[in-house]
Amino acid sequence: MSYEEINEMMLEMGLPFAYHHFAEGESPRPPFLIFLSPGENTFSADNIVYHSFKKLDIELYTDEKSRI
Repeated sequence: MSYEEINEMMLEMGLPFAYHHFAEGESPRPPFLIFLSPGENTFSADNIVYHSFKKLDIELYTDEKSRI
């Protein structure tokens, strides 16, 4: 998934968002989203990478605790 695809997906959610963090003092009031790409897993054999699986974490910050 490219950055453009992630950006489009995040825009569809309709909440303010940032990659990793908002600049100090610029954090919006909750709810807001933070997304991270903490790494990737690869499938390889015979010294060839056949497929790469990138990880994507999306964090939702709210004022209320989930009651589930």
